[in-house]
Amino acid sequence: MVLLQLLFQKKEEALKSLTNDYVTCPMKNILHLYSENALASDLTALVSRTQGTVQNIGVFLPQNEGCVATPAPELSIPVHSSPTPLDSTKHFQYDQAVRKCAAFVGQQVNLSEVSLIHAHSLLAGGTLAHALHLQHGIPYIAAVTMEDIRFWHDNPLRSRKLLVPVLEKATRVIFLNNNFQDFVASRLSDSDADRIFSRALTLHNGLDPFWLQNIHIHKPVSMIHIRLLIAGDQLSPKSLPPVLKAVQLLRKRNYDVSLTVVGCTQQSAVVKDPSVRFLPSPTREGLFQILRESDIYITPAPQHATRQYYAEALSQGLPLLYDPHNGPDGLSPDGKIGYATHTQSADDLAEKILLVGERYATIEQHITDLHPLHLFNWDEIYRGYLRVYDSAGGV
Repeated sequence: MVLLQLLFQKKEEALKSLTNDYVTCPMKNILHLYSENALASDLTALVSRTQGTVQNIGVFLPQNEGCVATPAPELSIPVHSSPTPLDSTKHFQYDQAVRKCAAFVGQQVNLSEVSLIHAHSLLAGGTLAHALHLQHGIPYIAAVTMEDIRFWHDNPLRSRKLLVPVLEKATRVIFLNNNFQDFVASRLSDSDADRIFSRALTLHNGLDPFWLQNIHIHKPVSMIHIRLLIAGDQLSPKSLPPVLKAVQLLRKRNYDVSLTVVGCTQQSAVVKDPSVRFLPSPTREGLFQILRESDIYITPAPQHATRQYYAEALSQGLPLLYDPHNGPDGLSPDGKIGYATHTQSADDLAEKILLVGERYATIEQHITDLHPLHLFNWDEIYRGYLRVYDSAGGV
């Protein structure tokens, strides 16, 4: 009995010691660098879940004059907004703007206490994180976003100068979409790609819990009336002509097809087809209603939208037609939940629309197999970020 009491006492002392060590050990500081293109809801979802394991600090980086800091109330230290916009259109002033931003961050944040920098993009956050790393030796991770892909597509030479060094020095590279990896890999030499992708992984941005709580599957009915949807934030008019032509091709073949365009109103005045309607970027509830009224979601190419809705579409049971470089690669093989298509080819789009219609019931079953969409659940995603912070030296 005495031996058992001694063992129990030693166990209690050991547990107390571990608890005290955990309580007195200071949390590591993660410095978040983000711009107006980072959704406040995504940032809040991440930092609210990691807060307490790490200490989150935020600096907002405007990219345009007069831009107001995105609210991020979950950040433990009030967000500072850099007075120097990191405007990528000002080619000859960009390096100077990065230096000014670095000086500003040094004044606002005690960098000696920062364990890791989390750049929420390559273009703004990444270029600044790279500068701070060179000056202060702080490791950083960098996310590759839709904005970065669009910039790289439109400015290949400048991207080589600005973005490749960011990728090369990052401790970890986070891709928010598996297909972004293909795009970046196609712009790198084999040796550069090998170095960068050895430190890369994919972590999707999560869905608002609203979508996970309202998962829906379409009834596998015959596609008598095919209701198409193409949607994205700041949807480029350049993405529309092939889709509009595909609709015309199908209607000439006596298929009853309609199209809803969300997020691009520039062509609404010139497109007089009554089967096509244009809507502005919707509220969450508005998008929910639009998805429930649609049958197939067409994902715009990366350079044609700052944000897409394919995860929301999957939550509502919509099959996808996607650009080979921008589809839900990694979620399901091609042909299971939709089809890769040349989004600039009206003929290919039309054929893939009919193919989805023919296999609608089977595709719906494959979408059901993906639910409850754990890859887009912030309660799962934040643990992935904690592991990244740990492996990158932040925890």
